[in-house]
Formats: sequence, structure tokens, C-alpha cells
Amino acid sequence: MEKVVKALGYNMPVQEFSSLLRDDPKQYFSNADDLLDAFRVMAKEIEPKMLGLFAELPKIGLKIEGDQNPNKIGAFYEAGSYDGTRGGIFQVGINHLDTVPKYGMMTLSLHEGNPGHHYHRSYCRGSASMPFFRRVMEDRNYGQSPSRFPMNTAYGEGWALYGHYSAEIFRASRLVVDTGLHALGWTREKAIDYMFCHTAMTKTQIEKEVDRYITWPGQALAYKMGQLKISQLRDKAQKELGNKFCIKTFHIIVMESTGPLSLLEEEINKWIAGETHYAKGS
Repeated sequence: MEKVVKALGYNMPVQEFSSLLRDDPKQYFSNADDLLDAFRVMAKEIEPKMLGLFAELPKIGLKIEGDQNPNKIGAFYEAGSYDGTRGGIFQVGINHLDTVPKYGMMTLSLHEGNPGHHYHRSYCRGSASMPFFRRVMEDRNYGQSPSRFPMNTAYGEGWALYGHYSAEIFRASRLVVDTGLHALGWTREKAIDYMFCHTAMTKTQIEKEVDRYITWPGQALAYKMGQLKISQLRDKAQKELGNKFCIKTFHIIVMESTGPLSLLEEEINKWIAGETHYAKGS
């Protein structure tokens, strides 16, 4: 992050830079329609690049809409109906524009839309081979991880890259907060102070996040463990298969996996062994 800060023309510590961004009105839209239009432009930019990573695009397109609920901040994904009559919606809280910074919009779009939650939930809904329970349930190891691991290669440079790293710091800090709250006896105030010190999020965002971790222990941990394991398996497959590695096939195996991460690891190992055996025999 220090390198990105310097590349953006600033000579200051990351923490100071994050505080600067948090208080900079130029980093936020003042009009909800402009914010939603910007997200829609990003979604259109992302979609054609998906075919280089995945075998197919979601059959039902992504809708991006504003949520008028005064209690909603940031953004979230609402999955479509099981029968496919209603597509998924990328909802953006438009009553709190100061919780959606411009530099974080690309990482947020990738996370909530494609190739994140929208792609994953749409794939599950349309899979003929996946058991019914996997098509409708959300396993945190999988339901969150597919919204994370493809993004490692989705960033360019500058503000979008800083937004990506900022999101990574946020997801790392909440592991500390979850552990502090549920194992070390942290108070709500201590958890809020920790995240305010270590992220670029606003106080309003942090308070909402901490309340979520208080009432949903382990969610953030499963989220991150899924990402780390899938990234590890991808690195292993790339290393062992070399030019035989196919990112599209890897993504299909991950999406179709119906059990815990240990089962996914077995499936990836079986794929590696099969490709290696085929290469030796050809």
C-alpha cells in the first residue's frame, strides 16, 4: 500500500493517507444517480473480461439499483429467485453516499456483482448437477470466497488498486475484531476503535460492521479461510500443471464442489493428477 500511495503522488504513511481519503469530499458522489451510473459503467467494463476467466456468463444479467432504506449503508447483493424469474440485484444504499468512496467502487463492484456474488449465485441457481441444497444455501467458505479469489488479477493500478488493498486490510482487521470480541473479551468500543485506526472506513460503516460481528460470530473467519484455501489450491494447481493449467476449469471445479474445503482440495488434487497422467501418456 505504501508503494501505491507514493505512486499516487503522496508522501505520507498509509494510516495518514487513509484518514485523508476518509475526510475528502471529492472521494464521494453527491448525487445518487451519478453513483449508480458509475457502478453500471464498471459492470459493463467487467463483463466482457469474464470470458477470459469463466466458461460462460450468467444467463440472467445483473441489475444495479439504489436502496432507499435509511438504515442501509454501503452496498450488498440480493440473490435472485430459485426459479430464475427474478435476477440478482446489486443494491447500493443511497441515503449514505459517504459510505461508498470512489476509490473503492471497482473492488466493490467486482465483489458484489461479477465475478463475485452475482456470478456465484447465478451459477448455483442454473447448475443441473449441483444438489438442491447447494443451489439454495450459502456456505460461507464458498458463498463468500468466489466473490474474493478471482479478484487477485482484476486490478490495474492507482486508485482502484488502493481500493483493493484497503478492502484486504478491512477483511484482515475484522479477523482480529471477531477474535477480540468472542475470545478475548473486547468491548464494542474497543472493536470500533481498532477498525477506525487500521482501515479507511467511516465511523458509521465501522459501527455497522462491528454490530454484525457481535451478532454473527465466525462469519468473517469462514469468509477469509475460504479465500485463503482457494487461493492456495489455485497456486498449487498453477505450479504443478504449468501451461496445462486452465483457469476456467479450476473455477468450474470450485463452483461445482458440494462439500467442505477438504473435499474441494481432494477434487483439485484429483484434477491435477488426471492432467499430469494425461500429459505423461500423450
